Amino acid sequence: MSSNKKENTVSFSVDAALIDRLGRELVQKKETAVAELVKNAYDADATEVNLVFEDTDSVGGTLKIIDNGHGMDYERFVNAFMRISSLDKINNPKSPKYKRQKAGRKGIGRFSAQRLGSKLSLVTKTQNVEKAIKVNIDWNEYQGEKELTSIRHKVEETSIEDEQGTVMTIEDLREKWTEAQIRRVFRYISGLIQPYPLSKENDKDKQDPGFKANFYQVVDGEPKYVVDEDTFIFDFALTKVTARVDEKGQGYWSVKSKQLELDETDIKIGSDKEDISSKFEMLNDVNLEAYYYIYSRDYIPPQQMTKIKELADEKGGIRLYRNGFRVLPYAEPDDDWLRLDWSVRRRQILVPHGNNNFFGFVEITDPEAKIFEETSSREGLIENDAFRELTDFVHRVLISAVLKVSEIRGTKGTSSQKDWGNKTPKEKLDDASKKIQEITRNIEKGTVEESTNTNKETISKLKEVGNTIDSASADFEKELGELEMLRVLSSLGLIIGEFTHEIRQFLGALQLKSEHIEDFVSNIPEAKEFIQEFKKQFKSLRDYTSYFDSNIAHTINRELKSIDLNVVINRFEEVIQFDLERMNIEIEGIKRKGTELNSVPMHESEWASILFNLYSNSKKAIKRAKVKGKLLLEIGRINDSVYLDFSDNGDGIQEENKEKIFNPFFTTSSPAGLNASEHDDILGSGLGLKIIKDIVTSYNGDIKLVESPKNYSTTFRVSVPESATQDEEE
Repeated sequence: MSSNKKENTVSFSVDAALIDRLGRELVQKKETAVAELVKNAYDADATEVNLVFEDTDSVGGTLKIIDNGHGMDYERFVNAFMRISSLDKINNPKSPKYKRQKAGRKGIGRFSAQRLGSKLSLVTKTQNVEKAIKVNIDWNEYQGEKELTSIRHKVEETSIEDEQGTVMTIEDLREKWTEAQIRRVFRYISGLIQPYPLSKENDKDKQDPGFKANFYQVVDGEPKYVVDEDTFIFDFALTKVTARVDEKGQGYWSVKSKQLELDETDIKIGSDKEDISSKFEMLNDVNLEAYYYIYSRDYIPPQQMTKIKELADEKGGIRLYRNGFRVLPYAEPDDDWLRLDWSVRRRQILVPHGNNNFFGFVEITDPEAKIFEETSSREGLIENDAFRELTDFVHRVLISAVLKVSEIRGTKGTSSQKDWGNKTPKEKLDDASKKIQEITRNIEKGTVEESTNTNKETISKLKEVGNTIDSASADFEKELGELEMLRVLSSLGLIIGEFTHEIRQFLGALQLKSEHIEDFVSNIPEAKEFIQEFKKQFKSLRDYTSYFDSNIAHTINRELKSIDLNVVINRFEEVIQFDLERMNIEIEGIKRKGTELNSVPMHESEWASILFNLYSNSKKAIKRAKVKGKLLLEIGRINDSVYLDFSDNGDGIQEENKEKIFNPFFTTSSPAGLNASEHDDILGSGLGLKIIKDIVTSYNGDIKLVESPKNYSTTFRVSVPESATQDEEE
């Protein structure tokens, strides 16, 4: 405090230690401090900022932040950077060149530099001037018992190569920076600031080209570019989807895919689902860009699949940016603002379209925040008419795009779809025949000789016919084999159903007779031991009969119900108990990661088929390995699916066979012999895993090989969508 006794007045004075206190209290995390300095570069209309971390494996390293923004002249440096609590960002809320809404927190940049290191060197230059200005600041000077204004820093002129921009060198860093920490701040900044604008300005000089932050770590004297995992994923997208609502409220969307040879642009979409030309009342200047993924080895290499799926679970979905900045919590884990995961659970749209099938963002422009208002907590936007129009627009565009992809792939898109384009071999051959007839008529008319273009068109059609016939022939061979085996299995199913029904008639009488025999030989020790073993085997027979009879009854009645995996596993374990003893196999454990693990409505017999096919494969693998058998089962929940992991310690699956195991009739087992006593387990028809895959994919589920736990060789994961009963009621 200072005073003037003559005027009888006093005024506040400021202790220099305030700088240290503000640096520590305003910017508590080092990642936030770096982000604030990057945001200052964004506010300066920079298109690029480079961050170079040197000798940061331990405390005391150096960080350089180099941007190509508009820089500062002497007056702006003094009145903005060197003035605490400056009103510059309040008076000038938008950047001068690209009119960006400023991102940096008001006046926090200098404290971020103080938070990170004890020394700062700042060099800055504006366009069309010869010299840059430079100032060195030692934050250690800002100690207590000093007047803040008494500490002075010399401003010098210096030369730099760049036409304009700012270089901040922060020395004597207070903390170390590992590569993982640098990646983390990269992700934070990448998510905070919209990577590039989607809307197009008429004035090219004012059109924002976007903003990019590059991170480098100096290793052995050489700068190493720190690449984030995000950068590689777009190469593996099946489809790119873009959409916009123009200034008149008309919506358009486009979809492109190199793999599917799909390129359709500017398809109209209206606010009214029935009228594509109807205008959106509240929306204009809205843009969307999204990348769509189907997690199939047909489209993503196996070595990249796991990494992309893990990233999608963490960062998938459609982010929302308003005026260039991220709006939370949209597209955060467990956020479903576009109701994509909800739609998956409803199962009306059958093709994959959950949040983890997309990476993308939607851009809205609302500088005055009059249309899209923030909630009082600043967590999201108020769900007004504009927000509802936005979610409807984006949701419908994404669904339209995935259905278009489904059509091109020849898969069923919706549960109500009757003719969904997956033609039978006969239909394919009919099409080929029609095309041949068309070409023949053209030849008879002489039109094929009219021009080179016509000849090219004819040759193209002939090639198409040849490909169609080849495809149909292959499909015929495959389907005939499958149908033949499925007819046999269907007949066997009827026989088994009849057998289990008939044998039940004898079980009661056999039970009664065994009890009489037990009473009769109760005084004979050898017979008593024999009868106990007989009763154990008889119980196993009764359990098997009851199990299969129940499953067959439910199937015949076509009863679909949500299946609790805990109940399924308990019953399965009980039924196979005697067989486990006979085969010298033990279930080492059943891990239950969750309760009420209910699948979508299914046939109970389908889970019986899944479990017994997996069990049969494990028995064969264990027998080939000639080891004491072990099984490990795990059930749980992943996102909106329930799963079963089935592990065994058999001989495993050879690498070259992993791509073939789900193909019909592929088997590594020997054919079953004719002598029933020679095969204790059912040897392979090559349809077991194919049947499981057909079951789970019909419910939008999946079966795949996953990494096995320690001491196990093979693990199959079966997953199906979780029951959506509650969602449907809501």
